[in-house]
Amino acid sequence: MRIIKQLAGALAAAMCIAGSANAQVVISQVYGGGGNTGAQYTNDFVELLNTGSTPVDITGWSVQYASQTDSSGGFGSGNPSTNVPVVLSGTLQPGQYYLVQLAAGANNPAPLPTPDATGTINMNATQGRVALVNNATVLGVLGSTCNAASIVDLIGYSSGALCFEGAPAATLSNSTAHFRANGGCVDTNNNAADFSAAAPAPRNSASPFANCAGNPPTGSGSAFPFVVCNTEDVTITVTVTPGSMPASTGITVTGNLTPIGGSNAQSFTNLGGNTFEWTQTVGAGISAGLKSMTLTISDAQNRTTTAPVDVLVDRCYPSASGLIEPLALCAEGGMARVVVFINPASTGNPVFAAGSLTADLSLLGGSASQVLYDDGTNGDRVAFDNTWSFEFAIGAFPVGVRTMTWSGMDLDGRMVSGNGQVEIINCSPSDSQVVISQVYGGGGNAGADYKNDFIEIFNRGQTPVDLTGWSVQYASSAGAFNAKTDLTEFSLQPGQYYLIQQAVGSGGTLDLPTPDAIGNIAMSATGGKVALVNTTTLIGANCSDPSVMDLVAYGTGQSCQEGLFGAPGLTNTVANFRLDDGCQDTDQNAPDFFPGAPAPRNTASPFNICAAGPATGACCLLNQTCSVMTAAQCDTAGGFYLGDGAACNQTTCNGQSVACCINGSCTVLALGGCIFSNGTPDSFAATCSGVSCPANCPADWDGNTLVEVNDIFSFLTDWFAGIPAATNFGGSPGVPAIFAFLSAWFAHGVGPC
Repeated sequence: MRIIKQLAGALAAAMCIAGSANAQVVISQVYGGGGNTGAQYTNDFVELLNTGSTPVDITGWSVQYASQTDSSGGFGSGNPSTNVPVVLSGTLQPGQYYLVQLAAGANNPAPLPTPDATGTINMNATQGRVALVNNATVLGVLGSTCNAASIVDLIGYSSGALCFEGAPAATLSNSTAHFRANGGCVDTNNNAADFSAAAPAPRNSASPFANCAGNPPTGSGSAFPFVVCNTEDVTITVTVTPGSMPASTGITVTGNLTPIGGSNAQSFTNLGGNTFEWTQTVGAGISAGLKSMTLTISDAQNRTTTAPVDVLVDRCYPSASGLIEPLALCAEGGMARVVVFINPASTGNPVFAAGSLTADLSLLGGSASQVLYDDGTNGDRVAFDNTWSFEFAIGAFPVGVRTMTWSGMDLDGRMVSGNGQVEIINCSPSDSQVVISQVYGGGGNAGADYKNDFIEIFNRGQTPVDLTGWSVQYASSAGAFNAKTDLTEFSLQPGQYYLIQQAVGSGGTLDLPTPDAIGNIAMSATGGKVALVNTTTLIGANCSDPSVMDLVAYGTGQSCQEGLFGAPGLTNTVANFRLDDGCQDTDQNAPDFFPGAPAPRNTASPFNICAAGPATGACCLLNQTCSVMTAAQCDTAGGFYLGDGAACNQTTCNGQSVACCINGSCTVLALGGCIFSNGTPDSFAATCSGVSCPANCPADWDGNTLVEVNDIFSFLTDWFAGIPAATNFGGSPGVPAIFAFLSAWFAHGVGPC
């Protein structure tokens, strides 16, 4: 805080506190010899400076002057027209000066730079007091304490000055001004220590800004060894030069070491002597090449600088990972692909020659030493890209986990090995028509070829589908569906793809093929959920909403998916494809999808007509419902098949003949008539031949061969639900049916039928 000492005569001094505890805007220069004999400038002036780090609005503040004692009446005393406070205005930026021009003398040696404020105060050339005040109220005579809370900063100069901070500054002359040290930045609350006399040099708001933060700490980094292999250690050392004005304390060093597999804010160890160090193990998957990292050097004075450090990574050993695509297979068997991703060494002879990588597929019905390929054949997608593959058929296996192992070596004899697993699950073909056939969320990310994320859908059916009013929707792995893209009015033909472009990233070099719909959803590159919905209403957290036509969850941590497992997780360079170019759909994400390099297809791409499955049609069921299924499925369900392609129509179903059991005997009625007559349909038939109806027991409503109180509740439940057998019981529709049933129940009484 600013301490003002006041002289009480020649023998004693009193201390007082005035103004702000920590002045940010200070008086940086004063000059009272303007226009006098030997003066350099025509006018007196006072100069201010914002020493802080934030702007300060000084509107309504004032500069006030008093002679060295109060004998003339204190601040603002004297001729009111020439010694009134100078009112200030404007906002002073950090490091910015502010020039207040005051009275002119008789001579005109040189004008001041353009002032920021002007006044008529006539300062004494050799002695006086200047106050910066946070209002425009005249201070006047302050008495022996010279204390006012409104004083922001104060300078008293000459030995006779009544008020000053710490000790008075020296006496001036016509040719000298008082300067605050370090361009105005030093404030130790001692006028004698903070100010020194020199030829005046006024600065205004247009002058170069002062740097009151001083000099920040700096440093240089080095790495040993400079050339390092994957999985080996490198020690990074930082030598720091502390900052000055003021001197640095509390120095810390952190580094962004992610380029070599470390933390993005790694704290370095202080070894003493301004030396900091950290030893980092280079990640096994870090690619070869020069890795540039940034070190951040900070001190307790809130000053920060950065320094670079480089490490040259050599992949001294190859690394690899492998999997089986898809990650799950149906128990009936199917096509699978072993994939091993090789990250070769960058030293020696890193080549994996043809035949050098094999897999043991014996637990999957294959060879124990199956050669893998990187030549674009045998299921390999791209030749010579260090992704080794083999596609093969897997026969029927019991439900469970199956494992394969793989191994190989490069031409320098350096080994790689690993294993992968596939889950064998129960699944059956779906009758879905339009499905999601490809998803990709790495668009525009590091290493990506394509600039945009995208979703691709596909018509795997045999008839066109109108997409008007449909949408694709997106959710994070654990989140709700809160983003959507509406599809265009389009009739998607059998075997036709449809491309929906999504958010653009900052990288990538390739545009997508012409999209058929455009959205701006930023999809995750690694895991998320995509739904195809036949409305434009967001489904939220309801993954089983009836409007959902297809759902793909990819990656881990999913809140919902089709089947037991989600599709594989992705990367910036990998998309998920529905198998058989979009034709496979078992309502199981895991066996239906496999990962690969993104290959977006739109409505102009070649069609892929899927093999037609068994025809489906409407199946009337004895419980007065109707479902679309195959004729075989309808027969198994005991239904009546209305024909291939037939739509469900309950009126048509109610007109089909059934063998109907009424009061223990069989008669042929229409399904609707049987139910209306409180009968029980036994089967769809035109005859009662072979039908055996149970003994008449209409009071046994729940059909457990016992008449009990629960039958009343079961009947009432069906009556309120509008079940025809209940609402028409006894041939008396409505409320009378309730009384008819109760009469039958009481007539029978509790007991077996």
